[in-house]
Amino acid sequence: MPHLPNRRSIRLKGYDYRQEGMYFITICCYHRVCLFGNVRDGKMRLNAAGKAAEKCWMKIPEHFKRVELHDFVIMPNYIHGIIEMKSVGANHHSPAGNEKTRILRT
Repeated sequence: MPHLPNRRSIRLKGYDYRQEGMYFITICCYHRVCLFGNVRDGKMRLNAAGKAAEKCWMKIPEHFKRVELHDFVIMPNYIHGIIEMKSVGANHHSPAGNEKTRILRT
């Protein structure tokens, strides 16, 4: 697509990202617009879009059975999170019952 900028990939060449392991991911808002809320008095205050993003994050294991959620944080214009890809047939935990899953608020 000629209208898109030529971005350098930070992916490790030859690495199969489908394999099991822990992955740190970042999801940024388009043009880094603060869509998810704001920081007030040193705490992140989620707005409706931020709460919707949080709800979607927590539902990831419902859509991808091999994924277990770990720590994550929603900031005004991005989400950082750690997900774990489990092997096929591994025991999976629901987000509600996973003590490792917690929301980090700054």
